Amino acid sequence: MSNEWCVLAADSFVTYYASAPSTTADTAAENGVPVVLGSSSATNEIKNGDFSSGLDSWSNPDGVFQVIDGYAISSVGGDGSTGILRSSAFSLVGMKYLRFDWAGALKFDKQVCIVIREVGTNIEVLRYVRRDNLSTKQDGNFDNHMLDLSMLDEAKLYYLEIVDNVNASWGVAKIDAIRFVTESEWNAVTSGDRAVRITGLPLNFDLPL
Repeated sequence: MSNEWCVLAADSFVTYYASAPSTTADTAAENGVPVVLGSSSATNEIKNGDFSSGLDSWSNPDGVFQVIDGYAISSVGGDGSTGILRSSAFSLVGMKYLRFDWAGALKFDKQVCIVIREVGTNIEVLRYVRRDNLSTKQDGNFDNHMLDLSMLDEAKLYYLEIVDNVNASWGVAKIDAIRFVTESEWNAVTSGDRAVRITGLPLNFDLPL
């Protein structure tokens, strides 16, 4: 790794094994498909978005998130822990704007972000980082953030991933009060509260069977 920019150097690849790995007819490859809760019962809400029921309705695959004082924080194992917190599935029928409180190592915008993925394909369709005026943010005080999801197809379902990939000091993500709001509320809040959308993400993939 180089300055947390995910630069990878590798050497000495082993491409031949003198003895075949021990397998049986029933040996299956590891399933890397994420578990998305609530896909069959998704509505236009972020289930347990205020974390009043702990991490119910959320997936914590890396085990680094916990609920403290009513908010979620990626602090299990300390600042060096990294991982994601995944929401249940939701639809966009009715409202298409998200509002939430966010804190932590937000200045590391290559490593701490909010990802929106499409249920079924699991393609990352949107990525947001901290507000423009929080480029040096690295503390536990919450700031309001707004996300615009109006460009997404409301015929599909989506889910959120709260990403913490920082192992530096204060390398945590804190989040709370995630909820959909109306377009009028979106327009009423200062534009300075809007999170920054990362552009140029690849959205179309040729995946032959």
